[in-house]
Amino acid sequence: MGMETTLIRVVVILLFIVFATVCHADDLEKGITTYEQGDYPEALFIFQSLAEKGVAEACYYVGQMYYFGEGVQENVSEAIS
Repeated sequence: MGMETTLIRVVVILLFIVFATVCHADDLEKGITTYEQGDYPEALFIFQSLAEKGVAEACYYVGQMYYFGEGVQENVSEAIS
């Protein structure tokens, strides 16, 4: 495999990462807005969906919601997992 092929692969991977991040940013913003409005069940649904895709900030919100019992029964074990 030549240097040119390796460079093309790196660029494609970076573009994929940027595209995936931009796509999730809108959903994350929607989740945060929904959370701030107090619609915890909907916010939790959005955050859990994003967390399953590996969005770190969504994982944080899911943990926070379980820790403080926002829209779910308080569960510290679930919050830290």
